[in-house]
Amino acid sequence: SARATSSRSSCPVLAPRSGTVHRVGPRILGEAVVAMGGGRARVEDAIDPGVGFELRVRPGQRVHENAVLGMVHARDDRGLEVGSKALLASVLIEDGDAPESLPLVVDRIAEP
Repeated sequence: SARATSSRSSCPVLAPRSGTVHRVGPRILGEAVVAMGGGRARVEDAIDPGVGFELRVRPGQRVHENAVLGMVHARDDRGLEVGSKALLASVLIEDGDAPESLPLVVDRIAEP
């Protein structure tokens, strides 16, 4: 459970189950950073560089229930809640080995 102790707060997000990390969804995390004030939804929005995530897991990694998946850094309780829910939604933990990752570079396009 997240609680703010100052104007800046952090909290760990724990694995809800044991298994293997099959994916970490970056879009969910990016949208949460914007909702927490760390990015812009509109050009006039201020950016708070102190909010965001520290991921402690990667695809293919085995985790135990209650292992720390990552840390949420926010400016208030609302941000901690938004960030915690997003981190849990972005990390898919399943039984068995993770599927093989796609290569970082799929193809190269050369100039004629």
